Amino acid sequence: MTDGISIDVDPEAGRVLVRQGGRAVAEVVSDGALRLTFAEGVPATVQEAVRRHVRHLRETIRSAFWELRSHAVNQATRAFLATLEEPVPGRLNIGCGRDLRPGWTNIDFNPRAESHVRDGVTYLNWDLRFGIPLGDGSADFLHSSHFLEHLRFEEGLHLLRECRRVLKPEGTLRFALPDFKATFRAYVEDDRQLLDYAIREHRLLDHMPPFARTYADFISRSVYENYEHKYVWDMENVTACLRNAGFADIRQTDYDPAVDIPDMLRRRFSFYLTAT
Repeated sequence: MTDGISIDVDPEAGRVLVRQGGRAVAEVVSDGALRLTFAEGVPATVQEAVRRHVRHLRETIRSAFWELRSHAVNQATRAFLATLEEPVPGRLNIGCGRDLRPGWTNIDFNPRAESHVRDGVTYLNWDLRFGIPLGDGSADFLHSSHFLEHLRFEEGLHLLRECRRVLKPEGTLRFALPDFKATFRAYVEDDRQLLDYAIREHRLLDHMPPFARTYADFISRSVYENYEHKYVWDMENVTACLRNAGFADIRQTDYDPAVDIPDMLRRRFSFYLTAT
């Protein structure tokens, strides 16, 4: 890099070091936001150059922290599972976010959380890009709502194969996914009623400046989800991937209040499927 500054990831120490001419001049730490800690005696001109480079590479550095924390969290969860005297519940809620269900095994990655069994809730802190940390045929039912689209295609396909692996032969998978096809259709048809529903009733674009609340802005919000979505799924391509993963009977279904998240916004912009 220019100014003789380089940024190095130290995976063993779990940190990111900033060097100038081979000397460590700063360390980047993260508690959600990126923060710089400078070594003693670093000149102000070098500090400014370091800040400039860190700003320029903030997404790369944030990704490095994510990968380091993911590895550590997965190791900790494997160790946690080895301490349990009883198997975890056979109903899995993967990519659960805040939807922690009593009597289920809830699985998702949170860099600031720990796996636990507490008050009837089992939570496994695990990065699902690396599969599901349970044995073959250990699950009766697998539920996921609006998670698959947060993975790259190859990661998603790997997860679907993992779902088939951990499900018992008679087990069922149930997914809720964003209904992009319906959203795109409404955009092409200029369905202002849906746009009004999204931005006025549910205020989906309140984070945007007033001049950036058009239909295209709504589509961008739906597809990219603050740049967290990685892939677009519909019934056709998810069915093909489920078949590739080993599922045979795949059906589009209606909302089921017994298992699906009841949020009205999610119901309006989702399609549902089961696979066995």
